[in-house]
Amino acid sequence: MVYQMTPPKRLFLLILAAAGLQFAFADGSFAASPLTMNFVTHASFFSAESKQPKTLDPQVFVQDPAAEAATGPQGIKHAAGVRPPLIEQDAKSSPLYNADGKPLGFDLQTWLSPSGTVTITEENGKILLEATFRGLKAERQLQPVREPF
Repeated sequence: MVYQMTPPKRLFLLILAAAGLQFAFADGSFAASPLTMNFVTHASFFSAESKQPKTLDPQVFVQDPAAEAATGPQGIKHAAGVRPPLIEQDAKSSPLYNADGKPLGFDLQTWLSPSGTVTITEENGKILLEATFRGLKAERQLQPVREPF
């Protein structure tokens, strides 16, 4: 079984990573003004960090009859007939599939379009993270959360 992270889980993990990095770089404290960061797609982050020649998303797949069964750049084994999408090359209307070639029910544009920000502040000695998400496909209504850490 191949584990694939959903966009909401991926964004949550990015929030935690961003907060940890910013906290570490700020010597454990934040200035009086809040720090706000924009989320980036996993495709952009992964491709830059792993020095891919072209931006791709290693966690979803597009149909390609010439693609052989293989292990993708993030170690995900995929079936023949699908490959990771090349972000600048593949049509944004391309339907997406899981590693087994089963349809995910949305296209590349829908996958790439969610965005958001995280604002990190310090209040009364506690670090507060406030995350804003746009364009997520949710099964239920998400309520704003402001959590101290």
